[in-house]
Amino acid sequence: MKKQFISSTGRRIAPKDLIANALAEEGVALANGVRSVNEISGYQYKGSEISSFMEVWAAYAITMSATDYMTWTTDAFNQDAPNGVVFINEFAMGNGDAFPQPNGQFDLYVGQEKLLSFNMKKHDHLFEENGVRMFLQAKKRRFTSDGDCFTMDEFVRDECAYVEGVMYLYLSREALEQIPRAMFGAGDSIQFTLKSYNVDMVSKRWFRLGYSPMLMLMTNVYDGINTVLHGLTQRAIGGKNVYFGDIHIHSWDTTYFKETGCGRKSVLENLDYARNVAGCDFAAITDHDWQMNAEDWVKLRQETESRNDEGKFVTLHAFEWTSTHYGHRNIYFRGNPDVPVGQTAFDFRRVRVPIKYGGPTIPEEDPTPAELWAWLDENNYEAISIPHHPNAYQFPMDFHYFFSEKYDRAVEIYSGWGSMMDASHPINTNAERIPELGIQHYNNSGLHFAFIASSDSHDGNGGDSNVTLYKKQFSHYPGSGRVAVPADKLTRENIWQGIHSRHCYAVTGEPILLTFCAGEASMGDVITNFQGTLTFTFEVEGTYDLKHVTIYKNGIPLKRYTDLNGSCLKGSATDDHPECGAWYWMEVEQKDAEMAWSSPIWYEPEA
Repeated sequence: MKKQFISSTGRRIAPKDLIANALAEEGVALANGVRSVNEISGYQYKGSEISSFMEVWAAYAITMSATDYMTWTTDAFNQDAPNGVVFINEFAMGNGDAFPQPNGQFDLYVGQEKLLSFNMKKHDHLFEENGVRMFLQAKKRRFTSDGDCFTMDEFVRDECAYVEGVMYLYLSREALEQIPRAMFGAGDSIQFTLKSYNVDMVSKRWFRLGYSPMLMLMTNVYDGINTVLHGLTQRAIGGKNVYFGDIHIHSWDTTYFKETGCGRKSVLENLDYARNVAGCDFAAITDHDWQMNAEDWVKLRQETESRNDEGKFVTLHAFEWTSTHYGHRNIYFRGNPDVPVGQTAFDFRRVRVPIKYGGPTIPEEDPTPAELWAWLDENNYEAISIPHHPNAYQFPMDFHYFFSEKYDRAVEIYSGWGSMMDASHPINTNAERIPELGIQHYNNSGLHFAFIASSDSHDGNGGDSNVTLYKKQFSHYPGSGRVAVPADKLTRENIWQGIHSRHCYAVTGEPILLTFCAGEASMGDVITNFQGTLTFTFEVEGTYDLKHVTIYKNGIPLKRYTDLNGSCLKGSATDDHPECGAWYWMEVEQKDAEMAWSSPIWYEPEA
């Protein structure tokens, strides 16, 4: 849409005329999203104290507990608009407490028909399902962490995460025609119902609906309308698109041993959540090998394949290799693997016993990583094995004894278990660490790992997981972890190859963009044909104000940027005396506690 504030005669165009011109250009109707709230089980503001970036006359909030709901009616709108209608209203969302809360979703209905699901995002985000789009445009944000809290108004008290802004809800012509006439009110208004859903039943996370009769005249609606109609611009940096995904998710679909897996919700429900609610570009279900038989493996592959949608949402075939004695590795296959003829799934296990608390003692036949890699070789699988929580005290893993340059292409340095980089980092919560087994220790030993992050979701919220009630160690303030892959297009091959080539990086949850290079070498590369001074260049585009950006050499800061203003930074660092075996990486921390880590660059000049 064109932004034009002065007419051809040189006179100022009134806001209502600007909106009319824009809507005529797009062929849509525009209406206030809230005229009246009919029913609500949650909180109705009773005083005049309503925190908002603009004037709000009334507000209503529900939490993410299982029984909360609200029903409201929109203003009337022109149903003859050829391309549908955009409803606009004020909104706010938050965590609901000083401490992390279980995650879930809010479901938007017309009558009994669910339109879409959404949850809180710290940044602008577009949700889309069933021909319906919702764009949440953040106008005001405030975050804290580690038990700190703040108060915003009579409802938002002792809070650690708060976002408010404008909600744009677009129903296409096709979506409108699917709504029963009985759901239209007087003057062609629509009645919506919002319900909460959380498998853990109780959560203080909340959503607020704000009513402001002046909203459209007091707010710049151009960017919001344009986004909800045409989509967000693909995030890119350094000439490459960047895609974000969660490739460590557990379901309850596996049937071997105890009838259900260790996660919540089905494979398909987790993948749909990752795509539609979490907003991932790609995902993988990594159910445990010891919980699957061949039939389970076939079903997991079929359902993973059914959700692969090249260019829109990519799924990887995977499982979690589990060894009590030797740690956990996630296995990611190139393409769609099959079970070899004459074998059952996961034949590298000599003895199959359940690995669970209170179960039988694990025998000495507990498989080693070497047996896993031999099984992959014997069956000609092209695969990546990615260790995770290697320094968690419960699952110690020493790569000096078991490491494969062929398969161990990356390591998961952040998940619901916290940070594997720094045992004392404040983002670690309820799992004790072994400092001697941190990632820095191994890269200093000459091993090559890319850095990735994912959720290790067990709560049915793949891609956006937090605080499963029976796994309290998964409580965390930042996001639930994602791997970022720069690529020209979103395809399964590009995502797999990006991780395999180590051209990827880790984020705690926010889609932070970064590049980290040394001349022609980018993160994940080994420099072998260069002598002299090394110059590193980087660029960061955060989603919130930056706190610090640090370039590390062998775990020691080489250059550090602090006292930063804004969310973007370009810079460089020079090492005049690089020694053989040195390795370098970049760490980014935002003021909302969200972080990103580039994969390393190694300097190993040839003798």
